[in-house]
Amino acid sequence: MPQGYHLIYFPPQIPESLLLPDGTDPLQSPGAPWVRRLWAGGEVRWNPDPARVLRLRGQRAGCVERIVDVVVKGRGEAEKVFVTIERRMGEVGEGMVEDDVRKRLSGEEAAVVEKRIIVFMRERTAEQAAAAAGTSGKVVKPPHSPTFTHTLHPSPALLFRFSALTFNAHKIHLDTTFCRSIEGHRNLLVHGPLQLVLLLQLLIRKAPSLRGVPDIMVEEIKYRNLAPLYAEEPLKICGRPAGPEGVYDLWAETPARGYAVKATAKVGRWGGGKGI
Repeated sequence: MPQGYHLIYFPPQIPESLLLPDGTDPLQSPGAPWVRRLWAGGEVRWNPDPARVLRLRGQRAGCVERIVDVVVKGRGEAEKVFVTIERRMGEVGEGMVEDDVRKRLSGEEAAVVEKRIIVFMRERTAEQAAAAAGTSGKVVKPPHSPTFTHTLHPSPALLFRFSALTFNAHKIHLDTTFCRSIEGHRNLLVHGPLQLVLLLQLLIRKAPSLRGVPDIMVEEIKYRNLAPLYAEEPLKICGRPAGPEGVYDLWAETPARGYAVKATAKVGRWGGGKGI
């Protein structure tokens, strides 16, 4: 399975009637008044053992999900709740029951271990949403120039397709009126996990030092979403070697050339081979 594609598997099986008003599932939500949510970052680690790799061959696989941390930051209207969710994925036996699956994936048998951080925010009034939609946030520019880049213009169709693939009905990716009048965004938002996939693909396909290296893989990536990215605006994804062998800085830029996503990735070889 290509790296990053695990994001389309094991979506929450929530009936439409139980979805929240913004189209999201209620599983990790702290409830009112924190009714707005965004993808705030996370990390992913892949097991380099070829025997543990997730393969698209009809084998049964499982996912164990749990909340590992909850942090409240800020005060008053600026108060936010950060929820960290861990997901452990891997192949499991056909006859395994839930307890067996949990035990198998709790250790080195897991093929992918992901942590995703979701931030929950207070509801905005119509006036607050309108004011926010007409403003731009703080711009923090990267201190270094990239050595490899790719620029794209995410379309509403692309966001719809990614929403469908990931079973994600969050209206911030689908409904422009909702974005502007309820959430306070000027257009549809690009998914946080889509940005993760783009960073991974940029590194694997575009990094000059990795071209022609057999069995290349990303061992781990850690990232933070710092500013929103919008449909129909230029999205520039960038990368550069970070110093230690196999370590790269990756980021995505807003049209104002500020950080939207900031990440660090470590590259290795399937099977633990050396010589990157």
